[in-house]
Amino acid sequence: MLEEIVGDIRDEYDSDEEESLVEIKPGVYRVNASMKLDDLNDRLELHLESEEYDSLGGLVIGLLDHLPEEDEKVEEDGLQMTVEHVDKNRNHYFNASHERRTSGFRRIKFP
Repeated sequence: MLEEIVGDIRDEYDSDEEESLVEIKPGVYRVNASMKLDDLNDRLELHLESEEYDSLGGLVIGLLDHLPEEDEKVEEDGLQMTVEHVDKNRNHYFNASHERRTSGFRRIKFP
């Protein structure tokens, strides 16, 4: 009954969650917005940081300064992200491509 009110609740009977980071082709990933920045940094050798947010979705909200919409794009530390799916003002998945750079940070907000 509680799941009908608040949504899916994971327990020991549920199968493993969908992978947070899936490479869909070389250098292009499908990333769950709830993925922790530390985990994403470790997996893709990035240096994404935020004092306010600990997830990729939170970082994107901070970079854009608003709730993202589908197909909106943002780049941080060589990771180019496109919002793939938004549901009830929550961004769930990003398509992300990673370009390896050797120095500096670059932040671009696409119109």
